[in-house]
This record gives sequence, C-alpha cells and structure tokens, in this order.
Amino acid sequence: MVPPRIPAALLGIPFRNRGSDAQGCDCWGLVVLASRTLWGAEVPRYEGYAEANSDGIADWIRERWGAWADIPAGEERAGDVAAFAIHCAAPVHVGLVVARGWMVHVMPGRDSCLERYDRPYWRSTLARFGRLVP
Repeated sequence: MVPPRIPAALLGIPFRNRGSDAQGCDCWGLVVLASRTLWGAEVPRYEGYAEANSDGIADWIRERWGAWADIPAGEERAGDVAAFAIHCAAPVHVGLVVARGWMVHVMPGRDSCLERYDRPYWRSTLARFGRLVP
C-alpha cells in the first residue's frame, strides 16, 4: 500500500515532553498539531499528563476517553486516534490515523514519522481507536 501524502512539516519533529509545535512534540502534542495542520480540527490539549509515569498516563487516558467514542478496529478513519498499551496493560501512547493502516506519531528517541499501525508490533499493542465526540 502506498503511504498517504502528508505535509513534510509533520515529519521529523523531535520528541519534546509537553511539546505541540514544530520545535518538538510528545505523542499527544503531535495529535494536536497534526489534526490542526491536516484538517483544521482543534483537539483538546489536556494538560497534566506529561508529569505522570506510565501508570499515571494510563489513568490520564482512561479519565479523558469519555470525550472520545470507541471505534471498532476496521472502522477507523483519518482523524481518529489510535491508543497503544506498550509494555503495560493500559494505553500509554497515541498516534493520529492519517489513512487506514497509517498513523503519524512520535516517541522518546524517535522523531515524528509516518508508520503502519497494522504491522505486528503495533497491532499487538493496539488498545483502541477513538473519535472525538462533537
């Protein structure tokens, strides 16, 4: 499958805790920036998660998921958020779906990139898809 075209400005952004701009983003900050850049959509920034450890981030995601409708796998679309449980039972990482099977995301030690979330690693850690409730 050919990767979707997204603005080059969204790729190669360094990881920066609490960041949400071209100078650096954390995973949620990139969701905020990419949603605004690609579709003019304003996604809540949700302050406070960056101070948490992995357990705290999982709690933070659970508490705020009410603003997001759960989307069954296979029904996700561009603009949805993919949440991943990496090395734990609850989601601690997110990526923005930009096309079926593709997300843009950033992680510590890795600049923002376009990556397939249906590859074995991501598929095995995928916890849920969400769509912001209007």
